[in-house]
Amino acid sequence: MKKLAIIGGAGQMGVLFATYFQNKNYDVVLYDINNDKAISTSKKLGVSSTNNIKKAITHSEIVIVSVPLEKTSDVISQISSLMPKGALLIEISSLKSNVLGVMRDLGRFKVQPLSIHPLIGPGVKNLKGQNLVVIPIKDPDGEIELAKQLFYDMSIDDMECEKHDEIMSITITLNHLICASLLSIIKDLDIEKLRNLGGPSFQLLLLLCESTLSQEQELYSSIKNMNEYSDKWLDKFDVNYKKLKNMSNTKNLTTELNIIQKHISTDPYFPKSYKIMYEMFSVLKNSSNRDLVP
Repeated sequence: MKKLAIIGGAGQMGVLFATYFQNKNYDVVLYDINNDKAISTSKKLGVSSTNNIKKAITHSEIVIVSVPLEKTSDVISQISSLMPKGALLIEISSLKSNVLGVMRDLGRFKVQPLSIHPLIGPGVKNLKGQNLVVIPIKDPDGEIELAKQLFYDMSIDDMECEKHDEIMSITITLNHLICASLLSIIKDLDIEKLRNLGGPSFQLLLLLCESTLSQEQELYSSIKNMNEYSDKWLDKFDVNYKKLKNMSNTKNLTTELNIIQKHISTDPYFPKSYKIMYEMFSVLKNSSNRDLVP
C-alpha cells in the first residue's frame, strides 16, 4: 500500500484528495497547522494524522501540497529536502507562475514534480469525473502520463503555465469581480423583490453571483492580486463596459451588440444557450428539494 501525505490535509481540497486516494487504497496521512482540525478530520475520514510535518513526509512516496496560495512556494521549499529520493510532490494551486521555479528546483533533491489544477469549486464532493489540468514542469509527456495514471477517472488536459494563469484571470478573477460588482450595486435594495420581479436570466445570474460570494473570499482575492494577467482583463472589461454604457444612440448600440453576437455565435453552445437557460431554470423551480429554490 503506497503511503501518501497531504500537507494542509484538513482544508476542503485536502479532504477531497484524502478521500479520493483513500478510496484507491492509499495509506493517507494528514498534516495541518491546525492540528485539532487535522485530528478530527482524520477520524472522520478514517485516515491517520500527525502534528509533525517531517514525520508526515519522510516515509511518503507521494506528498500533496494543499495550502493557501501565498504559502505554497514556501511549503514546497521547506519540505523538498526532507522527501525521500524518487518521491513525487504534487502541488494543486490555482496559479502556477509563482510556484514554477520552486517546482523545477525539486530536481536537486531527486524529487519528482507534478503541478496540477483541479478545476472545481468548493461544493464538489468527489473528484471522480471532474476536470484536471496538468502544468508541465520538466518532462511534459512523462508528467501528463503520470497524472493519467494517478487520476485515471478524471478528465485530464495539459496547458503551459502562462496560458493557464491568463485563463484563470478570466474564468476566476473577471467572473468573480463581475458578480461582486452586481451584488455591490444592489446590496441595499430589496433582493427578494428583485428576484421575484426578475426573469429567468436575472434570477440565474443572481444565483450565480450569490453562490460566488457565499464562499470564503481570501482565495479569490489572492488569485486577483497575485495573477499578473488580472489587470489586463479587468481593464478590458472596464473599456468595453464604458463603450457600451456611453452609446446613447439606439442604432449604434444595437449595431455594436449585433457585432458581439456575431462573434460569440461561433461558440457551439450559443444557438441553444437560451433553451439551456430555461431548462436550468425549470429544474430549479420544479426541484423536489426545496432547499434549491427561494
